[in-house]
Amino acid sequence: RKMEFEPAPLNEEALLAIDDVKPRVASICPANLPSGGEQAFINIELREGNRLCVELSIQGYRVVGQEWDTVGDPSTFGANYESLHTLLCHTSELYKQEFAEELSRRLQQLVDGNDSGDEGAADQNN
Repeated sequence: RKMEFEPAPLNEEALLAIDDVKPRVASICPANLPSGGEQAFINIELREGNRLCVELSIQGYRVVGQEWDTVGDPSTFGANYESLHTLLCHTSELYKQEFAEELSRRLQQLVDGNDSGDEGAADQNN
């Protein structure tokens, strides 16, 4: 019998995604909608103030409602994105700005850390 790859349950993936983006949104939590093996739903309030209901399925993440715990008309659903982070970069300018600033700070910390580390090594040799 052929062995098939069993993906991690989507609810677990949704929880990991929530933890990943939580610092850059006003509010985020699992939605109070039925979810299971096929899909999971996430409520998000952007820093801009608008609320979204996002669906996670094997096709990816997409906005399915403009209010929490709401799935709207399928004709209004957004595009599918590979990650919640990518969806938010396309949906929220403030999210994108905050992520870029955070990335810049982390890179600067790496540069600063390497500079001080090099000086320390040079001092030890003298």
